[in-house]
Amino acid sequence: MIYLTKGYTIKDFETREEALEYIKQDLEQHKLNYKLVFSTKEKDIEILVYQYHTLYTEMYMIHTKLNLRDRGEQYE
Repeated sequence: MIYLTKGYTIKDFETREEALEYIKQDLEQHKLNYKLVFSTKEKDIEILVYQYHTLYTEMYMIHTKLNLRDRGEQYE
């Protein structure tokens, strides 16, 4: 199970590719040019930040655990 968080909304998907397709559809619904401006991945969390040509940004977080506070000793 893969979770996608945007703002206060969490959606679940079977694969990362399905989550990425949802992101693409979400961005393209506004009919504005956009670009990936930041991407990072640590352990089981991936952060993607896109920016529209209007300078408005959207942040998406792809993760495998619903409870993000429980990430192990490495992140405490």
